[in-house]
Amino acid sequence: MDSDVIEIVTGWEERPFGGGFAGLSDLAAAGFTGAVSADMAWAFFVNGRVVGVFEGTIESFESAEGTAYTAPDPSLPLLFTMREQGGETRASYYTNETSISEADATLKSGKFTGYIELSENVLSGDYYVVYHGGKSMSAAFVGNNRTLLTGEEAFERADDEVGIFEVKAVDVDIVEIPEPEPEQTAESFDAEDDDQEDVTFGAVGAADSEAATDETAEETTAASESSDPLSDPIAETEEVAAAEAATDPTPPEAEAAHAASEQASDEPATADAEHVSAEAPEIDEEEDGETAATVDDPQRADTAAQTPPESREPSDESGATSADASAKAASGAVDPDVFSEEAEWRNAKSIPALDPEETEVNEPSGDDERQRRRIQRRRQAARTDRTRDESAAARGRQGGQSRQAAAQKQQSTAASGELEQRLERAVAAKKTAETERQQTLERLSTVEAERDEQRERADRLAESVERLEAEVDELEAKLAAAEAGSGDEGSAPERTMGRSEALDGTNLFVRYGTKSGGTLEKAHGGQADRSDVVENLRLEHHTRFETDGLHVEGEPYETFLEGTVEYGFVKWVVDDLLYEIRDTGNVAAMQELFDAIPKIDRAELGGDVSVQFVEDGEEHREQRTFDVVLRDRMGNPLLVADVNDSRAAASEAMMSSLIQNAGQVAETSDSLGASFLVTTSYFEPEALETATDATGGGLLSRGKRKSLVRLTRKRGFHLCLVETRNGDFHLNVPEL
Repeated sequence: MDSDVIEIVTGWEERPFGGGFAGLSDLAAAGFTGAVSADMAWAFFVNGRVVGVFEGTIESFESAEGTAYTAPDPSLPLLFTMREQGGETRASYYTNETSISEADATLKSGKFTGYIELSENVLSGDYYVVYHGGKSMSAAFVGNNRTLLTGEEAFERADDEVGIFEVKAVDVDIVEIPEPEPEQTAESFDAEDDDQEDVTFGAVGAADSEAATDETAEETTAASESSDPLSDPIAETEEVAAAEAATDPTPPEAEAAHAASEQASDEPATADAEHVSAEAPEIDEEEDGETAATVDDPQRADTAAQTPPESREPSDESGATSADASAKAASGAVDPDVFSEEAEWRNAKSIPALDPEETEVNEPSGDDERQRRRIQRRRQAARTDRTRDESAAARGRQGGQSRQAAAQKQQSTAASGELEQRLERAVAAKKTAETERQQTLERLSTVEAERDEQRERADRLAESVERLEAEVDELEAKLAAAEAGSGDEGSAPERTMGRSEALDGTNLFVRYGTKSGGTLEKAHGGQADRSDVVENLRLEHHTRFETDGLHVEGEPYETFLEGTVEYGFVKWVVDDLLYEIRDTGNVAAMQELFDAIPKIDRAELGGDVSVQFVEDGEEHREQRTFDVVLRDRMGNPLLVADVNDSRAAASEAMMSSLIQNAGQVAETSDSLGASFLVTTSYFEPEALETATDATGGGLLSRGKRKSLVRLTRKRGFHLCLVETRNGDFHLNVPEL
């Protein structure tokens, strides 16, 4: 997993984690959002769901212990999961052509899963909108200190920015947490024995309960699958409970009728009961939903008579099922006289007794026959009314469904048309952007060629200036000697030298009065104060020429040297810079520079550094010159600096040259910790933009290092911009 992601996550609020799968289940039950690390494995949570596992599998947490990091916002673990998985870049837009809000509306309507990244050509920060099933969350990292913004504030800031954003689709799969191995105890064995004893009672009820449980589980699973897997688990539970209550397939009346019919079918009918059934008027079982077992048991006969026919299994001519009939009985849609008259008619047929042989059979009289026919007519009329009502209701439902389908089709057509128009605009904007980009690249190529030509011309002029300065210095020296010869014979002759020649022939050495006193190494380890080091440290100079009687720019050599920007820069680095980094709490952010300072042994003014690089398939070895090169005892370059001591601002050309040359030095030698551009004036905006581009990029490429020019994932050097006035030096970039 990316080291910069680890740096960000480990900065969140943390707490110990243990218990393996059981511990993960506890976090899931609590709706945890963040990350969990154990050994090398990482798991990201959103609302209690594991959305990604990296550097291992979910089995890596089986019995692991580690640390849980709580995310400040749920968008972050989901964003890091998607970035770690990669995904597919679907489109790239320029905000002046297609805004973030327009893209957001389209992605939400399309139930998109992935994220928007706005970071290219944006100087203020990096902006993200993360989607899962059309639901969105926003996050932004703004300013030099990468301040985190979330929610509406982050989205509004992103919508107001100008730049190029990408739409990336990423599939997110929820990772199931395995069940932990159960532990068998004495209490669990006792509980199993008790369960075995209870099995012999209520077998029918247990079977019904199991069937109901299976049906409820299926409905619950269906409800869970239709919902967002990253939604709130509490709200999801309430929805499932409501669905179970609304779809209960077994009303109490149906259970009573079902039990009565089963009990009646299990007992044999007597010969007299068969005789009575033969004597009684014929009853259509499918029409009435009744059985002929009304003479076996008085209690059962009463139960059957009191049970509403609509709650039983058979269906009538209208095609209504028992479930539909149960719903109508509950709402009172059937005439209650039908049941009372049917019971009256049934009581007139026979009088059951304890002894089947003593059963009294009453022949149906004419009144009974008329009563039965009247009941049948009323039932037929009720069925006809129900059939007509159900047909009208079905036609109404079909009409409503047709209108709803037509409305949905119209909305879908309108939405498709709008999406097609947006797509056409986006394609046109993309073509325009590509054309502008190509034109810009062509102009850039022309400007670069002109820049190289001007740079070569400047180098030639600089060589001419140095040659002329040397010639002037030589003539001035001869003139001074001639004047001295014509004057007092006892005065010592003065020698003069040009500025460039004097600096190029000078080296500065960092030395201490005593090794037991304060040193930069002790200050680096926190074992010495600044005052102790400054009192014990001194800068000694060594030249390739004699300095007695030497004047440079009208001043004695020592006075000239200590007044140069180069000498002042070296003294500021060894006397002040280490403590500024430490006292402002930027040791980790400026680690490469902080570790290089105590290793400084000497400084070359106008020094050369050997570099190796490959160009056009060929390896080259050249020298790169800097105004100051600070080295360790073995001669390895630690820091390099270029100086602009004119009144003109530091230009983009100076910045580009420093970045290119320092980069080649860093690729050749691992010892380089930082490069500096020092000016006595100020920096042009183009120079600052070039520095930002060299140290910029997306959120995950920058990490917590400040103003770092990355060469590889683990290597780089700091780019520092320094202003100096009246002998004081101030670090302008990065801000400490």
